[in-house]
Formats: sequence, structure tokens, C-alpha cells
Amino acid sequence: MVVIMESGAKTVEPKDHVSGDNLEKLSHWMTRLTEEVQLALAETTKAVVSLTAVVELIRSQAANVEKMAEEVSELAGMAQKRTEHLACSPRFEYDLHRSCCDLAGPG
Repeated sequence: MVVIMESGAKTVEPKDHVSGDNLEKLSHWMTRLTEEVQLALAETTKAVVSLTAVVELIRSQAANVEKMAEEVSELAGMAQKRTEHLACSPRFEYDLHRSCCDLAGPG
């Protein structure tokens, strides 16, 4: 390997031998790194499982909301028909007139 410096070029010979201390430090560092990666992977897996459960719950709730919306729509249609039926009834007109008279008071 050649290192170029301002004062010129210097050839650096690669080391064929790495000291035992350096190997031990590297081994220790790699072990710690592996443990940290495994921990991060376990936490990520746990988070993914939790998020999957949340997504399934949301899907289930969305299906329930959709079903309730259909039921509300049906009830609204029934209420509309009932209102139309009552509005055409002579009894409804009498009750409406009586209610208006009650609001107006005596006289």
C-alpha cells in the first residue's frame, strides 16, 4: 500500500502478523456487536408482531364500522318511510294542529 504525503510518498508494508491483544479486542468487539444486533433484531421482531396485531385489530374494527354504517343506513331508510307514512296520515295532521294550538296558548 502506498501513502502519499505532502513531503512525498512512503511505502507502508502490510502487517502479516496481528498481535494477540488486537485479536482479542477485535473478537470482543465483534461479540458485543453481534449481541447488539441480535437484541435489535429481537426488538424489531417484537415490534413487527405488535404492529401486525394492531393492523388486524384495525381491519376488524373497520369491518364492524362498515357493518354498523349499513345498519344505520337501513334504519334511516325505515325512519324516512315511517315519517312519510305518518305525514300522510289524517291523525298526524290533527296531532300537529293540536300541538301548534297548545304552543300558541289559550285564545
